[in-house]
Amino acid sequence: MAGMMEYEGIQLQLVEAPAIVEGSADGARLGGVALAMARNADALMIVIDATYDPAYQLRVVEGELGKTGVLIRRPKCLVTVERRGEGGVTVVGELDGCTYRDVVELLSSYGLRHALVRIEGRATLDDIEEAIHGAKVYKPAVVVVNKVELGGQGAVEEVRGVASDLPVLAFGAERFAEELGRTLVRALGLIRVYTRDPSTKEVAKRPIVLRRGATVADVARLVHSQLLEGFKYARVWRKSFRVSPQRVGRDFVLEDGDVVEIIAR
Repeated sequence: MAGMMEYEGIQLQLVEAPAIVEGSADGARLGGVALAMARNADALMIVIDATYDPAYQLRVVEGELGKTGVLIRRPKCLVTVERRGEGGVTVVGELDGCTYRDVVELLSSYGLRHALVRIEGRATLDDIEEAIHGAKVYKPAVVVVNKVELGGQGAVEEVRGVASDLPVLAFGAERFAEELGRTLVRALGLIRVYTRDPSTKEVAKRPIVLRRGATVADVARLVHSQLLEGFKYARVWRKSFRVSPQRVGRDFVLEDGDVVEIIAR
């Protein structure tokens, strides 16, 4: 399954890793390579063989990943710290038992003057410090059951019983590629934003791909740093707007399919 795939204008790169087996966390069968690749990936596609105890395979993979701090089930509190070159510290989400100033001082103690802290749930100062160290990381995962024609549909249901809230797909099923693309994009929280040239009024054919929660400033930063420095305002076209476009500021949060025109000095 390695290679490039496209889903509705979003390019996804699939990289094949060595198999994760019992003992991989201790170095068995190139386990260190596979687990390092998992930690550095944006998301994981766990391929299970339907012909050999598929539920056991999933338990082993999740267990070995967990031993190295890679979580495939979303924790109650999820914190990511994104280092930036400018803009100071921005905290998006709820804090628990600490203040914005506490977060700034903590980041400063690690030499981080500019960063975006994203919080899902409620985060303590310890949660944020753990995110800085990267001791535990959450990787969205989709489970793909292979060789279903040999192992039977019962293998898929067996895996679903263990997977619980993890999406499970059967390789080779009707519209498999489309469903895989949709599932990965949803798991990664990706959105597509199209830029509009203020002078030509033309809308770009290819989107800028961003994480959900991205702002107009993120688009400006990606297009050109000077566009952000000279930012005045932006116009956003959105299907759900009663009146479109709307004039917005740099911190306006974008949604999938938005068209953005940035006006700068």
